[in-house]
Amino acid sequence: MASPYQIAGVRASLADLMQKSNLQQQQSQRATSKQMGEMQEKFEDELEKLQSDARKKADRNKGILKAIKIAGSIFGTPLISALTGAAVSGKKLYDQKRGAEMLLNKDMQERYGNTFLRRGMKDFTRMAEDAQISSGDIARGAFGSGLSSMVLSKLMGADKDSSVYGKYKEGIQASKKLGDLTVEAEDQLMNQGLTEFSDKKITEQLSSLLKAKNLPPLKVLESSTPGIANILESITGGEGLKTGMENLQSAIMLPMLLQQLLGE
Repeated sequence: MASPYQIAGVRASLADLMQKSNLQQQQSQRATSKQMGEMQEKFEDELEKLQSDARKKADRNKGILKAIKIAGSIFGTPLISALTGAAVSGKKLYDQKRGAEMLLNKDMQERYGNTFLRRGMKDFTRMAEDAQISSGDIARGAFGSGLSSMVLSKLMGADKDSSVYGKYKEGIQASKKLGDLTVEAEDQLMNQGLTEFSDKKITEQLSSLLKAKNLPPLKVLESSTPGIANILESITGGEGLKTGMENLQSAIMLPMLLQQLLGE
């Protein structure tokens, strides 16, 4: 029969073993928590880098493409503006497509898909899939951008023979001839048998002469900035700035309307 001292010794040994086991378990939990924290931090860093690389891929030609589109709108006819707008939009959407494809990183899906981070990986993958751009999206986007560029170019005063810059140049050149045109208008009045005429009569005759010569109206020629005034006149069609802004707003809204009509 075991003595009380032996029983006490066994109990002490069991208590020591339990204490050591608890300590080891706590150490293991701390190590696991540390590993999980490090793994989560690495996961977040990888996601951030992946998104940054995707943005760089999507925006790598953004500045150049914007400059090309602006140049086409200013110096090109409506047809040139349409072709430039379509090409620029198509290239931009293609770059965005390549960037979006980078987000579907299969290596990360395999490494994190079966870990405690699988829910975050699945959510990110789902969002990446929603961000993908199809070839149809590129075609529709290019078509809509080209059409809106053409409409906007026309609203800015461009036509098949002249660009927006051409309208600017036309206003400046016509203003330089205002003196000669005024003399010509007075000569026309005198040829009508009039020897005396008021400023109002000269203005009416001059306006008629400008219209016959297909030149900008008198208010453009008398402006301190005739080039810009001629562009604004083309935008508003002589109906005021409010109408011109409404027309421009319609042109800007056109791509979104087309997207709804053609499907997302």
